[in-house]
Amino acid sequence: MRSLTLIELVFFAVAGQDVPATLVVGQLYRDVLQAALNKGDYLAAARAFVEVWGDGMQWEALSETQQHALAQRIHNAGATEDLLYKGSSGMLVSGALERLEQPVLLSHGAQFEAVIPIINSGLAARLKRAKSVRTEGASHMFPMTHPALCGAEIKTFLAAV
Repeated sequence: MRSLTLIELVFFAVAGQDVPATLVVGQLYRDVLQAALNKGDYLAAARAFVEVWGDGMQWEALSETQQHALAQRIHNAGATEDLLYKGSSGMLVSGALERLEQPVLLSHGAQFEAVIPIINSGLAARLKRAKSVRTEGASHMFPMTHPALCGAEIKTFLAAV
């Protein structure tokens, strides 16, 4: 692997380890999402996800096709709970991040959830060759909503490594 690009990485365990109080903010969202998933109400779970991690667009503004596409994939959000929030992969305790030698681009949109810069800072502190970039006017889904800006950031980063 020559380099790594991480966009709006939601590795909440980093924030939980570095600034534990930051995870309390996301608990209500997690509870709503998990309750909907437990009921099998994937549309409600997808709506909860979009309200927190979308680009500010209202759920009702999405087409029915988009809503159903999100609902079909939302189970992935629930399936990653242990890895993302508890760090079950062991990367944080094993020192795996600190051993990574490759350059890493840590990118996030300017319209971020408060926890994202904390995660990026924590990752930057652990990674030997990290560069953080903030994309103006973008949010969590900006590779889809701002593909040209996202691509330009990556191209600039790759040219420098």
